[in-house]
Amino acid sequence: MTTAEMLLASFISDYYAVVTVPAGARSIQLHEIQISTSYLAVRNLSKKYYLTGDWTIDWPGKFSFAGTVFDYQRSFNHPESLYAAGPTNETLVFEVSFFLFILPVMSIKELVMTALALHSSSQPD
Repeated sequence: MTTAEMLLASFISDYYAVVTVPAGARSIQLHEIQISTSYLAVRNLSKKYYLTGDWTIDWPGKFSFAGTVFDYQRSFNHPESLYAAGPTNETLVFEVSFFLFILPVMSIKELVMTALALHSSSQPD
């Protein structure tokens, strides 16, 4: 198999810090404005993840960490949200995880051949 025939696959992923909340915080509320393919993640300053971290995605539910209970809500038809009454006993970093999968099912050669076929079929006789 030549390089041109290899399948293209790309995986782009990262976590982006949104806000850092100091120890002692109360009434913490985070929510998406609209549904997305990103996920909320929470970690401490030592980079220990409590929610959706280290390339895992947690199910919705209640999570106890930082001295309080967080209610994490996510469904296929509602924006994600995270609530806690507090107070927290450590500083937390709230992040958004970004995952983008690009997995074409054709090789480069097949993509070129398909494009040429489509182009030639759209030309007038």
